[in-house]
Amino acid sequence: WFERKLANKYALGLFKLQKRFTSVISLLRSMLCCAVDLGQLIESYIAFASGQSSKERFVTDYHGLKQFVDNIIHLVTGLTMDFPICLDLEFVEVFFTSIQDKLELLYANIHPIAHFESHNAELRKHLQQAHKRLLWALQMLPSCMADVHRAAQLGMPLLRKLEVAKAFFRKPWQQLVEDIQSLQSNEHLQFSSHFNIEDDKQFGSSGSNVLGKLQRLKSECGELQILLEMILEPLIRMSHELKTKRRRLLKTNLKPDQLANVVQYVNCLAKPDFLSHLGSLQISELCQAMSTLLHQPHLQEEIQRHSLLLSLSEPDDAVEFFKSTYTEWKNDCTLIQEIEKSSAYDAEMQRIKDAMPLSDANFVAIRRNYERSLKDHQRLMGFYHRVLAAFHLFKVQVASYCLKEFDIIAQVTLPEFNHESFKGSSTADHSD
Repeated sequence: WFERKLANKYALGLFKLQKRFTSVISLLRSMLCCAVDLGQLIESYIAFASGQSSKERFVTDYHGLKQFVDNIIHLVTGLTMDFPICLDLEFVEVFFTSIQDKLELLYANIHPIAHFESHNAELRKHLQQAHKRLLWALQMLPSCMADVHRAAQLGMPLLRKLEVAKAFFRKPWQQLVEDIQSLQSNEHLQFSSHFNIEDDKQFGSSGSNVLGKLQRLKSECGELQILLEMILEPLIRMSHELKTKRRRLLKTNLKPDQLANVVQYVNCLAKPDFLSHLGSLQISELCQAMSTLLHQPHLQEEIQRHSLLLSLSEPDDAVEFFKSTYTEWKNDCTLIQEIEKSSAYDAEMQRIKDAMPLSDANFVAIRRNYERSLKDHQRLMGFYHRVLAAFHLFKVQVASYCLKEFDIIAQVTLPEFNHESFKGSSTADHSD
């Protein structure tokens, strides 16, 4: 879709080069048709000669000739495959290198056809005609490639621009497809379907469902922590920059208390174990430092390069988003601690343990397996959210580029893209 849009827009600029390439491709396809026809003819003679016991030597000779023809077909097919919808510099350079390497190989496989001896006059006639056609096309290729080279030199700026445009989207798109397919096939994202707390079925209806509530809280808490890490990631990167370039990147008109607050939390954010101490920090002071950093004009480009969540928001909105997410995460952490320290939790665990006809060692193994699976699920949820953020960024980039380049509104979508029952397609729909 994208290449067709580029090809249509720059059709006039690519016309001469496209015409020269058409001549080359026509020669190659004529060689391919000739070789395929010749191969089929030789196969028919092999089938006929195989039935004549007195002509075993001729069968061997035919097989040798067929090998040369198969080599020609393989070489030419490799040159005509994967021809792009829109030409670019990378394809032109690769094509030139490839065809130069294969010209001698083509000649080495075409030449023996002229020297093949056959007692069949009709076959000799076909071989001579095929050899002439193949040799003529091969001799025409260098001059046609010279025309292509001259046209490519004239269109070098446009070819380079098209190469950059295609590469700009190709790499993130391919990575997104791989990541989405990985998410689709990962069973840990179906965690809730494998590890449900079924009180009514297994442990009676009298249970307080404390473990079910705890499971939901831990899952929600894990997702909120991932979101917090994504919000803070660009600020952590900026803090590392500011530790070495503080005076150059910060405004000179900051008040002493603002500067002191920023310096304090820049040093804090730059620590390797910062996230593990997030719950013990003064959130109001941290938000004030974040607000100061986000209002620095020299850091805006850094933010936009590393975080879509913050770059699409106003600084004050970003701080409020962090504060609300942090408050929700902190509340969940507090509730989890309260539940795990409660007598109801101990009673529920004991009740489940008593209801299971298992030894203490088996119960501990099951619980460890449960906790390990929960950690795997939470880790993969982080991957899931990073893929979502990357897809959203890709979507914005496509929309922005297409609006500027083609003057159209383009939208990339992923239907049914959700983590609870991940059934999203690995391809995307494009509409404009």
